[in-house]
Amino acid sequence: MTLREYIETEIIPRYDAFDGAHRRDHVGYVIDESLKLAEHYGLDRNMVYTVAAYHDTGLAVDRKTHHLESGRIHYPELDREGHWLRTLEHIREKYADGGYLKLWIPESDNARKLEDLRELIRRPALLREIFDREFPQS
Repeated sequence: MTLREYIETEIIPRYDAFDGAHRRDHVGYVIDESLKLAEHYGLDRNMVYTVAAYHDTGLAVDRKTHHLESGRIHYPELDREGHWLRTLEHIREKYADGGYLKLWIPESDNARKLEDLRELIRRPALLREIFDREFPQS
């Protein structure tokens, strides 16, 4: 069995049991983006493919430290405004300038997307409009 066959039959199917943000489409996206960076930097494609495929497999062991859980499931006591405030706090803490999310490859698509998100965070009225559109009144 080749490395790719092993990963496609034994590793990637594990993502089927994870939350909606970490399914096969997610790992496929991470693999594709990682292989683009491997090409750019001349890295070993098999190694990059393997690391990308395994990157979230720890979810099978410990989910409570993962930040992409559904707010409605884990915070049922919050009303709509409470979800807005929780969302805003989380977005600022993780993604805003000085947030804890660190991207180490400035040439990546993710770095460009993070800057776009930071620009949105600097415009709280627009951010609220998006929240209101995505989380309509009950």
